[in-house]
Amino acid sequence: MIAAIIFLIFVPLASLNLCETGYEGPQASVKQTGSLTILENKDSASQTFSEEVLEKIAQSTLKNLQTKIPEQWKKDESPGMAIVVVNDKKILWLESFGYTDISMKTPVDSNTLFSIQSVSKSFTSLAVLVAVEEGLLDLDTPIKTYLPEFSVHSKYEDNPEDKITLRHLLSHTAGFTHIAPNYDEDLPLTFEEHIKSIKHSWLKYPVGYHYAYSNLGINLAGYILQLRSGMNFEQYLEKKVLDPLGMKKSTFNMDMITRSKNRAVGHYPGVKELPVKTELIPAGGLYTSAREMAHYIRFLLNNGKINGQSYISEKLMKEMAKQKAKESEELKIGPLVINVEKFSVKVDNKQKFFPRKEFQLLYLRCSLSLSQ
Repeated sequence: MIAAIIFLIFVPLASLNLCETGYEGPQASVKQTGSLTILENKDSASQTFSEEVLEKIAQSTLKNLQTKIPEQWKKDESPGMAIVVVNDKKILWLESFGYTDISMKTPVDSNTLFSIQSVSKSFTSLAVLVAVEEGLLDLDTPIKTYLPEFSVHSKYEDNPEDKITLRHLLSHTAGFTHIAPNYDEDLPLTFEEHIKSIKHSWLKYPVGYHYAYSNLGINLAGYILQLRSGMNFEQYLEKKVLDPLGMKKSTFNMDMITRSKNRAVGHYPGVKELPVKTELIPAGGLYTSAREMAHYIRFLLNNGKINGQSYISEKLMKEMAKQKAKESEELKIGPLVINVEKFSVKVDNKQKFFPRKEFQLLYLRCSLSLSQ
């Protein structure tokens, strides 16, 4: 069970049917390769659009989105949503609709906090890279250096914990299963208890052999960050990531989230109330708003710059955007998996991240069903 059910979608121009945008000009075909969506411009050997064409597509697409998305929302069972469209310079469209829950007492606004679930992983990734730049961590040092008592089971090799690095954890290639064997949403653990339980896990694959999406690896990376920084994970993320990005109201702090009066509420058929707190904090604990996520999207579009100033080195930003899984495998929106320039990355039926520099949409929705 998750704390809130939302949609988080970054939509690129490349993923849209150009005929539906009202744009008339050079057309493109969309080629599907596994989970990758690649735009092929029929009129250009380089398969790219000119800046003039992109601007025309952007304007017509934005107009189309402003009509189509509210229409679709009215057909759904969602009580409310918030939308933001940005480019690398500014917010192009910011609007909210409906209410934070089915009681319809509190309207959604641009500052309403939504649980963004696994997109939290990219923030944890960024925090680890900040710690790498500060000299607290190294991506390729075995994690036993930071966690001498850590161990995990494997049928493939002896002492796999001696091989696992932060790079493995962040790129989902350590071989971990998705969740710990004793995970139970009805009997939540503390974050620290959850980390201790990982030692009872058996690796799904040999270390470094195969991509396997895992909450465990990201949570372990967050715990290492907590130990090395001497700060609670939530405090480090606030000081080193959220505050510098201008995301002052966004938080991983479960107590602050519980107290918030402007928070979207998740729903599930047959369940009276979904839990707000989770022990999977680094992997899925961030609550943020459409307005503040616009800051993060622009940070990514500007290659790690905040107000024109580099916050993290270009080298490390490239690490964050580097493709780590084979194209034949399903790519997830984990850190060190996103390719900001080329690929659309399917997460699941609820969340998608389609990276594209020219135009990005964020769509946050209170959903009544996991199947939506």
